[in-house]
Amino acid sequence: MLATEPNGSRSAQLQMNEIILQAPLSALLLNHLDPREIQGLEVQSPGSHSLMTVLSEHLHLFTPLAGSRLVGALVERLPMVRGSVTLEDPCYLVVQRCAEAWEDFLLKIFLHFRGKELLELKRLVDAAGGGRDLRNTVYTVITHEARRAALLKHFEEEAERLEDFPLHILADIDQTVFVGTFGAGGPKFPTGPVPGALALFRALGGRVTFLSARPPIWEGQTRRLLDEIGIAEAVVLPGSLKAIAQVLYAPEQAKVAMAERKTEVFGQFATLHPEAQFIFIGDSGEGDIDFAEEFMAASRTRNLRRPPRAALIHDVARADGIVPKSNAARRNELRMRGIHVFDTYAGAALELFMLGLLDGEGLRQSAHGCLEEFGEIDVVEFASNEVFETRRMELLRDVREVNAAMRSAEQWRLRSGSAAGACVPPAGGSFVHSLSLSRCAIRRDQENGRCFSRAFAGGT
Repeated sequence: MLATEPNGSRSAQLQMNEIILQAPLSALLLNHLDPREIQGLEVQSPGSHSLMTVLSEHLHLFTPLAGSRLVGALVERLPMVRGSVTLEDPCYLVVQRCAEAWEDFLLKIFLHFRGKELLELKRLVDAAGGGRDLRNTVYTVITHEARRAALLKHFEEEAERLEDFPLHILADIDQTVFVGTFGAGGPKFPTGPVPGALALFRALGGRVTFLSARPPIWEGQTRRLLDEIGIAEAVVLPGSLKAIAQVLYAPEQAKVAMAERKTEVFGQFATLHPEAQFIFIGDSGEGDIDFAEEFMAASRTRNLRRPPRAALIHDVARADGIVPKSNAARRNELRMRGIHVFDTYAGAALELFMLGLLDGEGLRQSAHGCLEEFGEIDVVEFASNEVFETRRMELLRDVREVNAAMRSAEQWRLRSGSAAGACVPPAGGSFVHSLSLSRCAIRRDQENGRCFSRAFAGGT
């Protein structure tokens, strides 16, 4: 039926995409034939009306969503086909020929899409997760070096044609976005999301990819955690179990191994997204600074047409939860290498604002979100009153700097007569109000007898 539809017609396109979205594609591939039943068949012979031939003839009708469904089915099926027979099996060669034909079709799907449609296809494939993302597709499922090289060349050529460079946020998880049982550092915050991290991600608005030290066997647990804190669609690039095990008996070597693993995995990921502008956000606990140095060094050798990268490091606390791990000299040293160390996400937003990677409204939203999330944490959840007070003062300091920077930007705008990027404060005179931070109280909730901290408005 599909072969008789008039090519290019709107009805044919709708029908084809609907079939692709609804059909059990993985089950249809190779029709579930036993390898011994297909011995002697001509794979992709001229004039064949196989499923692959029909799909190939209608590639021009596919939307990125339908294309991603096809890619997902092939990524699921191809390893199963290749592993269905051993080298000694009489039908080994014909099975491999079938697999080669389907791998070639997988390449054709990607080569068909261009420009923004290719970006959308890559996003959808990445969203599949569970070993079916784009990195696994290109570097594991596609086994033929020439096909992989052709695909990466296609990605590079299409990136050169783009006028805008999509933002990719590359972040660590533990001690960067979430405080839990993993990661190194003192009790800077209670267990839960780090205040302001998600607000900054929302303000930046780019795709989020997590470059974690967690090994692949923990991916399911990691994705459940991300779902719980409100990040439903993200790529997770895993670490290695070996590096995690090294923490127990060789912590310094483990940090090096974690950084090397992140550099290796990101190197592959970057080839898949040559059009991306990457912002890396990690922490000073385990290996992220070493990775950030490699990350920024590589950016200095990139194509000049591509936008610069940025690297930010959330500074963990020492064992007492009060003293920052990185002193002023260390921070200045890293800044000279393009790595910005921050204490609060309001401070991180300010760094990105000064780098021109976040606009005034994004800065205001990020700082306000950081304040609100901090204000929601019960004071008694902190390791001590001293730890809470240290965090409060850090945030007050950074909010004051945010307001000062936005006032300066607004004054420059007025002097230059520019209407772009206006930073107009509200009637109160401050861009961001430090809600619970100017004074914090403990009040008794009469309904359940629970003690918690609350925000009360105060001047900045």
